Amino acid sequence: MNKQNALATVRKHGPRLLAVIVSIAVVALSGCHKSPHMSISPSAVPNCGAHTQPVSITLQWDATYATDGRVRFWIRDRRADTSTPELWTEQGWKGTMQSGPWMLPGTIISMTDASGEKTLAKVRIGSAPCKQ
Repeated sequence: MNKQNALATVRKHGPRLLAVIVSIAVVALSGCHKSPHMSISPSAVPNCGAHTQPVSITLQWDATYATDGRVRFWIRDRRADTSTPELWTEQGWKGTMQSGPWMLPGTIISMTDASGEKTLAKVRIGSAPCKQ
């Protein structure tokens, strides 16, 4: 393709080509999380009332752009939204870890900066139907 043909193609399809390029850039950048986030797996555990069994969960987080290196995780009792959170662990700004078998439906996990003063993200373990 010579230079004149290339220019003619750009003139003819320029707006469409620009839209495609912008769309590709948006998709590529949508995976970049600048804000801190965390997720748990499983996101919900069976709630069988008095027979509910505690489970282990996997926690994954990324606070790369929100902290200078360390984050703290706090646990709040599922039965008392007003209870004082208890420090679970302090970790690096990004990672994955497994809890012990003590998570119950409704438990709240908060991620804060190293001082514990700024909440960066929060999740609540969901409740699934009992499988009995």
